[in-house]
Amino acid sequence: MTDKNTQPLATACPEQSELVKSDLSGAVAKLILNRADRLNAMTPAMDSQLRSAFLAAQAAKHCKVILITGAGKGFCSGADQTATQPAEAADTGWQQVPRHIDEFRFGYLMTATKPTIAAVNGAAIGVGLVLASLCDIRLAVSDAKLGFPYARLGLIAEYGIAHRLTNLVGHGVATELLLSGRLFDAIEAFGFGLINHVAERDRFEKFVNAYTQELSTRCSPRSMRVIKQQLLGSQTQSFMDAARQSGRELTQARQSADYAAAKNARREKRLPSFTEE
Repeated sequence: MTDKNTQPLATACPEQSELVKSDLSGAVAKLILNRADRLNAMTPAMDSQLRSAFLAAQAAKHCKVILITGAGKGFCSGADQTATQPAEAADTGWQQVPRHIDEFRFGYLMTATKPTIAAVNGAAIGVGLVLASLCDIRLAVSDAKLGFPYARLGLIAEYGIAHRLTNLVGHGVATELLLSGRLFDAIEAFGFGLINHVAERDRFEKFVNAYTQELSTRCSPRSMRVIKQQLLGSQTQSFMDAARQSGRELTQARQSADYAAAKNARREKRLPSFTEE
């Protein structure tokens, strides 16, 4: 289901670690949670390896887009709570109160200068759905099961998801999903805006590859970086503050090499060759 220039989401990545595989060779970096037998349930070690792999992708100059997905039939089924790893041990180091967003467990997803895409290829539950929600864009296979089951486990909405979910889907939907703790599928999630695009399983991989390739070839890395900064800043800005910032950024954008490249490409009816980071 992939053309000669793309690789399967979870089969062609070189082995980098036991719990997270990564392929940083192309413009789209692919990070794969690699515990297929546990539907990629999160452990502290996987969490740490994911951060390291993500930061490596962020630092790779040729990388323009960062894709996170899961091996096998699941994205991430939640925190691993097996008998050999009790919840208390799994929480070690994850409950520290962050002073800055970069110290927050998944803060690197929000502050990254490159677009982050969650390819939700199966179940995304609890912390797995938090991980996907903190990415910039979410693509999902239509039959993926999703949920925030905290209320049914005697827990609370963790890792800032009450704030993030409210921004994504509105207060009413966020309230219902978090208080009920119910499961829902990707098609319903698309309806209320949590999932950006849905595809059937037999064409999901092809769709994800096409979508990420389009971002990496048609969009200016500089533009995407600045737009991400604008979106993050908008959480605490007034409208006028955001408008003033956009005015300053627009002036700089019109003086950039990427803007010139886009104009030349339109005139010559070809894809642009962006050079700025």
